[in-house]
Order: sequence, then structure tokens, then C-alpha cells
Amino acid sequence: MDLSVKSNIKEFSKNLTNVQKNQLPFATSRALNDTAIDVQNAEVKGIQVRFNNRKKWWMKRQPTGVKVSFSDKRKLWVDIYTNAKFAKIQEEGGIKTPKGRAIAIPAEGLPKRLRKAGGARKLLQSNKKAFSTPKGIFKRRGKKRYPIIQQFSYATSVTVKPRFKFHKTAEVATNRKFKRNFQKRLAEAIKTAR
Repeated sequence: MDLSVKSNIKEFSKNLTNVQKNQLPFATSRALNDTAIDVQNAEVKGIQVRFNNRKKWWMKRQPTGVKVSFSDKRKLWVDIYTNAKFAKIQEEGGIKTPKGRAIAIPAEGLPKRLRKAGGARKLLQSNKKAFSTPKGIFKRRGKKRYPIIQQFSYATSVTVKPRFKFHKTAEVATNRKFKRNFQKRLAEAIKTAR
């Protein structure tokens, strides 16, 4: 996913001295890095709102976390990315197929703690009244003969709607923050120019 930032840096640089112009790459790099951190924070906030997370997979120290590769004055771009395997399908949507025989789809009313990856397996392992059939996972309730409630149904594929909004979040945060970051870093660079 690529996102470019358009700016009037060339037009702005016409009014600068040669010494000040030499500071432009440094100021631009610092502004890009500041903006990358702003985008990273926006992504993390969005993930926590849009996803039902069991683990904090988005944290930058996690292998799947939202990470930043910073710029320098010779490389005037940044990369903001995640290595989470599910990111692409959650961003673009598509058909999800099972790793094994079927995908377990939670039934309505299932507790939130089980509506996560591995929830079906956890239910079967932790509850003696839960059992699996070719149609799904069910649970006995009470002592009567047929009070059985479906907890999960099985499917061979599922349509995933796009909901990550990684690119959109990055675009909004960049448009909101880059100009201000650039003005701040350029002012600092000009002040220290010799």
C-alpha cells in the first residue's frame, strides 16, 4: 500500500537562502518521521475500536505490530505496516477458507470471550456439556433431554467485509498532521542553520 504526501516545498523554497535550502531535506525527513508516529498512533487507536482483540497484537514490539521504518535526509519516505497475516483480507475483503476442515462461526448471543479466534476449541476443551457434530458445536443446558443450544456453525468459506481501514486511517492522519509537522521542523531547521 502506497501513500504519497504532496506539498508546496519547491514553491516555498524559492524564498529561502541557500543555507536554509540545505536544511529542507533534514526538516522534511523529521516531519515525515513525526507524521509516521502520528499515523502509527491513529492505526492503533482504530484497531482497538474496530476489532475484538484477545491479544495486543498491534503493539510495535509484537511481530505482528504496527511498525514504522523511518526516513532520513537521503531517503525521504517512511513505511508504516503490519505483518499480521489477516491484515490483507481485513483491509480489502474477500473469501476466507479454513486451514482445517471448516470455519467455526459464532452464534448470536455467544459470550464475547468465545467470539474470538480459538473460541470454538476453547469451548470444547473447557465445557463438558459442549460437543461437536458435522453441523457445528452445541451445548447441553440443564438436565432435560433436548435443551441443546447451538454455539457455533461450521462453514467451508466465509465472506469477509473490509473493515481494517488501514490505508484510509493513514491518509486521514497524514493529511491532518504533515503540514503542521513540516512547518514546525522547518522553523527549527532554519533557526539552527549556519
